[in-house]
Amino acid sequence: MRNAFLTNNKAAMLKATNFAHRMIAAQEEDGYMGIYGKNLRYKQEGDNGELWTQTTLFRLLLGYYEMTGDKKVLQAVEKAMVLTISKYNDNAASPFKANTDFGGLTHGLMMTDVCETLYRITGNKKYNDFAVYLYKEFSTYPNDKNYNDVRYEYLTDSIALFTGHGAHTYEHLRSLLLAYQTTGYPELKTAYNNALHKLSYCLLPGGAGIGDEWIAGKKANADSTAAEYCGMLELRNFYNSALQKTGDVKYADDAERLTFNDMQGTRMSNGKGITYCKTDNCSRLDYTSPHSGFTEKDPRYKYSPTHSDAAVCCNPNYGRNLPYYVSNMWMKAEDGLAAVLYGPSVLSTSINGVDVKINQQTNYPLSDKIDFNIAVSKPAIFSLYFRKPNWSKKVTVQIDGASVKEMNGYLVVDKKWKTGDIIHVSFENEVTPVQTFNNEIALQRGAIVYALAIPHQEKTVRDYKTGGFKDVLILPTNRAYPNFKILDADLKNFFRSHYVEDKKNVDPWYNSNIHLTGNVFNTETQKKETIKLVPLGSTILRKVTFKTN
Repeated sequence: MRNAFLTNNKAAMLKATNFAHRMIAAQEEDGYMGIYGKNLRYKQEGDNGELWTQTTLFRLLLGYYEMTGDKKVLQAVEKAMVLTISKYNDNAASPFKANTDFGGLTHGLMMTDVCETLYRITGNKKYNDFAVYLYKEFSTYPNDKNYNDVRYEYLTDSIALFTGHGAHTYEHLRSLLLAYQTTGYPELKTAYNNALHKLSYCLLPGGAGIGDEWIAGKKANADSTAAEYCGMLELRNFYNSALQKTGDVKYADDAERLTFNDMQGTRMSNGKGITYCKTDNCSRLDYTSPHSGFTEKDPRYKYSPTHSDAAVCCNPNYGRNLPYYVSNMWMKAEDGLAAVLYGPSVLSTSINGVDVKINQQTNYPLSDKIDFNIAVSKPAIFSLYFRKPNWSKKVTVQIDGASVKEMNGYLVVDKKWKTGDIIHVSFENEVTPVQTFNNEIALQRGAIVYALAIPHQEKTVRDYKTGGFKDVLILPTNRAYPNFKILDADLKNFFRSHYVEDKKNVDPWYNSNIHLTGNVFNTETQKKETIKLVPLGSTILRKVTFKTN
């Protein structure tokens, strides 16, 4: 739905509109919208999808409301929430008191996303209070341990690693943070910090959190611990949420690293398939699982437009990727606007009754330069904040007639803005090593992690007979691949090719020639070789991490 409106696709917009109107037309008199008959609602004792189904529907409807301003849709969601809140509370039933759970029950904790959005739209505190109630009840009833990593009791221990289903663990971080922000309880602050500590062991060089689909108490290993696409999306959306609540630029860095590397690196270049699970070092995608040493058959390891032989969750979640990134690129500051995530986009908003339009022209993250073109309905004074990424040695902001100061990880520009103002932002980035838990390194420059592309061939295993869609296995053309080391003395000599701005390049990931060049040591030939590394996000098979001295 968000893709439809952000791309102005008329046919898709009409389909989304018809769906939204069909949903509110089917709403029952008491407000109910969901999947259960009247004899089953709000009293399931086993695994169920009551809150989860409502969450996914209400998130869509609220997104539709924010895209269109259709107040009937907002009113329908609020009416439905009045009913749900009346059925689940301290004086009624608990949504998490059940004797079984296979994931549907605890996915329902993400009703907190709906609560947070409704609070933002309406300012009604009851929604965030309900979000706190949901996290409390989730923490009260220990169901299947595979879905309870972020339950409060588990987070009193700062040492034990995450073990559960990755997508659940990463999405539940948003609920924990919202509960802490709403209450201010120091116990929840400790739990949140412990959760971040545990999360640090899960992160791959390309930014994803492991989960195949279980984290299983493992530390991230670029060779053997894969990341599921659903987990990537939920983790990135947690970073967006944490950025909004804290302003900490680290979360923005994490969101960009994940979006532009591992999330982009799951996609076929023609856009007609993704992988369900993928490792950072990916030498084959042939129906076998890397965590078993490629001995266990697993249909998730291939490229597919559906993954219908596994579960149809990752593919539709891919459609949520960039709309959720775009919707969080700009955030409000007390005295203006903050550019917190970068990339080509257009913002239309208002500040103190003044219409403001900001066109961000760039090929970021491949480019180190961004032009922000300003248009206002009348001259106005406000502040613009530009994030200074932690990986940038220096960020330069150029604009005539403005004052620029650095504050809390942002460059703050104050000016009386007029139509035609252009802000030139440039980033000074260096090639830096990213340490891994298996004592190897990856190379990153700016938001981009680089990889050695492995030559490959495709094998079609299913032809959908429409639109060129296929399920394909990806096989290396040569299974014997050199064992390269990056010697300390050579690390500082890796450099990026000169990047030529091309504002007409509609597909820079695959058409630009951007790369790193440097020397590595071939342990088989005992000689140095010069290699070319390309952006991880433009690769299919790849080697991301390398041994050092």
